[in-house]
Amino acid sequence: YAINSFESELGIQLIRRSKTGVRLSEEGKELLPYLEQLVRSDAEVMRKIEEISCRKKNVLRLALYPGLSDGCLFDILAAFSAKMPETEISLRSESIRNTVEGLKTGEIDIGLNFEDVAATEDIKCMKLCSFPGLVILPESRAAEAEKPFPISRFRDESMIVFDVDEKELPKYGFFPATVIKTSGTGCASLFSAVEKGLAITSMPSMMIDGCKYHVCFTPVSPPVSGTLYALYRAADERRGAVGEFLKCLKDWAKKQENK
Repeated sequence: YAINSFESELGIQLIRRSKTGVRLSEEGKELLPYLEQLVRSDAEVMRKIEEISCRKKNVLRLALYPGLSDGCLFDILAAFSAKMPETEISLRSESIRNTVEGLKTGEIDIGLNFEDVAATEDIKCMKLCSFPGLVILPESRAAEAEKPFPISRFRDESMIVFDVDEKELPKYGFFPATVIKTSGTGCASLFSAVEKGLAITSMPSMMIDGCKYHVCFTPVSPPVSGTLYALYRAADERRGAVGEFLKCLKDWAKKQENK
């Protein structure tokens, strides 16, 4: 019905209909690139409207690495809310690729991730602090957690990771026998699998805060660490809520280094 109305409005038949199906008319093929451009432009306009609307409503939109939660960032969020109590904070879990894309399109204000991203003229990447990597084992293997876990032993283990992490494993020295991927956005899916003895995993120490599962933790040997980075648009560095949140991140990072 919508297409029929559009064709009537244009005075052009865009689609040829037959017993075997539908296909674009010659006029439709000619107009298709322009219609696609129109749809893209409309989407860009809507994203810009959302960005402006969020600024007016005092909404700060954060994209977090899968597994990071407001619990991990409690001190930062509390410090920011004390300074800007009228600003609402919107949290979402995103891969690094989606975070960068969201920053470019204006859908995200700040991204927090464990991957260093090459800064551009428009997108900046600020190093915050590093956290030691821990191996998470089921309680039934608590004896192994009494000393550092050799990273070489992962070659004989099944390892569960977020699906965004699989390609990053070799960079940190992990070569597990089997990789199990989860599309979950919180650590619960990882902890649950480890608790049931389905696999083991590893993550930066800050991500285990609040863990209530029957698992145990031990350092990796040789040591590995995860570094937290903040991504943001250069134009927003000193602007309103974004600028204030970046200050809170820097203060928090200094405290972590002094621990």
